[in-house]
Amino acid sequence: MSEHKVMKSEQAPVAQPRQFKRGECVYATGDQGQAWRVVSGAVRLDTVGPQGPMFASLALPGDVIGAEALVGGHYAFQARALTPCALAPWKEPKTSLLGLFTATQRRAAEVVALRGGRAADRVARLVHLLMGDGESAQAGSQTVMPRLRDVADITDLTIETVSRVAATPARTGGVRGRPRRANPAPRDPAPTFPALAAGAPA
Repeated sequence: MSEHKVMKSEQAPVAQPRQFKRGECVYATGDQGQAWRVVSGAVRLDTVGPQGPMFASLALPGDVIGAEALVGGHYAFQARALTPCALAPWKEPKTSLLGLFTATQRRAAEVVALRGGRAADRVARLVHLLMGDGESAQAGSQTVMPRLRDVADITDLTIETVSRVAATPARTGGVRGRPRRANPAPRDPAPTFPALAAGAPA
């Protein structure tokens, strides 16, 4: 009976759901840990090289991150909260591995689409992804957008271009949003798109 108690006490503690603020590190490259399912918000995945972190992928509600640690024993990417987010431990149901692979491929295709075409289209695609639909939708909640620097990295644009696109009225090809104020302050740098304005700090 004592042996049973010892074995039970040596079991790894069960991970609890976690919440992260925008910009907070979820885990670092090389860390050991388990896989996580994104419950809400968005997570940025980066590869880390001599020049520092470089954007690799994006994880949205329903996506699983860190699954490579189940095979290699450590995380291959650095994960950071792109927006305020909540993560839940993901256990490895064998029947869902094919679904996970399919979802990962689909997300990869969406990320590739964010890095080609007109600047306004790239930013608009990212905004629509983060605002969500279906499983990704957060009904009744206000979308908090990433910082301009993150938007620029993800869309492969400069911060200046993203800022200009965000401030361009929809009729000229900018991101669709609420109409501009009738008499905006001349020195007001806030983008006209409210959701992107929430992530304005670079």
